[in-house]
Amino acid sequence: MTDALLEVEGLNGYYGSAHVLQDVAFSMGAEPVALIGRNGMGKSTLCNTVMGLCRETQGSIKVLGKEVRGRLPYVVAAEGVGYVPQGRRLFQSLSVDEHLRMIRATRKGRWTPSARSR
Repeated sequence: MTDALLEVEGLNGYYGSAHVLQDVAFSMGAEPVALIGRNGMGKSTLCNTVMGLCRETQGSIKVLGKEVRGRLPYVVAAEGVGYVPQGRRLFQSLSVDEHLRMIRATRKGRWTPSARSR
């Protein structure tokens, strides 16, 4: 059994016809993680693919050891994955932190406000 909350292995994904994600692999636990890079490097495509918003062609995406690759976004979200895209506030009056607190209040996720400050 792994301690990883999210494991990605050999992930390939596309943005339109462009092969943007090529054999991406990483794992992460409860620690805060930042995904940084220049415009067009595939950050949004990676997040969208993990959430099931982009259909990847191959690879593995596991949440708490359970395969979610190819699942619909609501199924991935039900497994505890939350995603607040940059610049697209669901509710204009809320901050990213407030959006995440709202999500936490509605499901039995592992995210807590204190987890991000470690």
